[in-house]
Amino acid sequence: MSFSLTPTHENAVGSRFCWFVPTRMPKRTIMGSSAHPTNDLNEVFTDNIIMENKITSIVSRPWNDLPMDLVESLLPHLSSVDALRFFTVCKSWNLASDSIQKAKTWPWLMYQEKSDGTCKLLDPLNGKEYTTSVGLPSSVFPIRMLCSKDGWVIVLDAAKAMFMVNPLNEDAVELPPLEGFDENFCGITFTSTPTSPDCVVLAFCADINGDIFFYKWHSEDEDWTFICDDESPPMHTASKTNPVFFQGEFYCLAETGELGIFNPVDKTWRMLHKLRPVYLEDEVPSPGIEDCYLLELDGNLISVFKCNYSNNDVRIIKLDTEKMEWIPVKDLAGWTLFLDPTGSFAKPSPHKNWSNKIFFTAFCSSKIKTCATYCMESKRYDIHFCDTKKPLDCVWLEPKLIRKRLMNAPC
Repeated sequence: MSFSLTPTHENAVGSRFCWFVPTRMPKRTIMGSSAHPTNDLNEVFTDNIIMENKITSIVSRPWNDLPMDLVESLLPHLSSVDALRFFTVCKSWNLASDSIQKAKTWPWLMYQEKSDGTCKLLDPLNGKEYTTSVGLPSSVFPIRMLCSKDGWVIVLDAAKAMFMVNPLNEDAVELPPLEGFDENFCGITFTSTPTSPDCVVLAFCADINGDIFFYKWHSEDEDWTFICDDESPPMHTASKTNPVFFQGEFYCLAETGELGIFNPVDKTWRMLHKLRPVYLEDEVPSPGIEDCYLLELDGNLISVFKCNYSNNDVRIIKLDTEKMEWIPVKDLAGWTLFLDPTGSFAKPSPHKNWSNKIFFTAFCSSKIKTCATYCMESKRYDIHFCDTKKPLDCVWLEPKLIRKRLMNAPC
C-alpha cells in the first residue's frame, strides 16, 4: 500500500498535513436521525480490513501463480548456479520446459585442489569458482578424471576402482574393476546417463601394433565384456581423445585424422577407408607434437588439431559425410568450443565477445603449461582464464539442470 502527503491549503503558511490512504470504500449516506454513527464507523473499519486483506493477498501472490511463459523467459538469463536453484522454488517451476532447461548450460572446469573429497568448479565466462563434493568418500582421493558427459564424470581412484559421479547432486555409480586396461587405454565414454537402463560404457584400447579392442559394460552387467576381432582393421595412430557417441555409434579419432567406428549393437569395428586422412603416412607428426579433439557441433562431427610447439597453430575440420572428406573450418559462426581429451563441448556463444573462441585446458609454451583461450579471428591466445597453479588433471563439466521430484516443496 502507498501513502501520500497532501496539504490542506496548498499555499497557506503553516498549513497542516495529513496522511491520506486511498481505498475503494463504497459511499455511505446516513438516512435520517435513526442511523447510529458508531455502527457506521464499524462498517467503514470492516470495509478497510477486507480491502487490506485483498491487497495483501495480491502483494504476496504465490510463486506458482506467476504465468509460466514469464517464468521460463527468466531462466536463460540466470547464472548456472541460480538456474540449478530455479527448479526448487515450487513444483510448477520444477516442471519448466526442457527446451528452456537446455538454453544455458555452459561447461565449468572441474578439478581437484585437495584430497578431501571435494572438487573446484570454475565458470570460465565470469571467473567465479565454486566448491562441490563429488559424492565419494575422501579415502578414494586423489582421483584421475577419465571422461565427462551429460553432467557425469568417470573417475579412477588410487586403488584403480572406477566410478561414475554427478558432482552437482552427488550421485555415484560404481563400475566393475577393469584390470590391465591402463597400458593400452585410449579413451572411454558412455551413451546416456548412468541412471538410464540403456546406458552403455565403452573403453577403447589399442596396442603397439594398432590392433583395436574394447571393454563394454551395460548398466545391468556384473562385469565388463571384452570385445576383440582379429580381422578388424588396425588404427596405428590412435589419439588420446575420448570416443564420441554419434548417431548410435562410437567414433574414434586417429592422430592422422582417420576415423574408426564401433557399433555397440552388432559389436563390429570398421575404418572409414574412403575418408582421406589429414596427414599422409610420411607427414604424421611425432607423438605429443599435436593435441587432437573430436566433438559434435550442430549435428556435425568436427576435429580440432592444436600444435604444442612453435606458434601453437589451431586447425578445425568438419566431416562431410556425403563426400566423405574433411573440410576446413575458418569460422565457428557464433559458437564457442570447450576442449579437453576427456570431453569436449560446442555451445552457442552467449555474447559476440565469446564468438569464435576456443577454451583449451592445456596450452604449452616455453615456460608454462596452463589453460588458455584461442581467438579464431585474431589467430592468437589472448585470454588466460585461470592461474598457472591449477592442477592439470581436470575436465569440462556440462552442468545439467536436473529436475528432481519435489516432495515437500510449495505447490
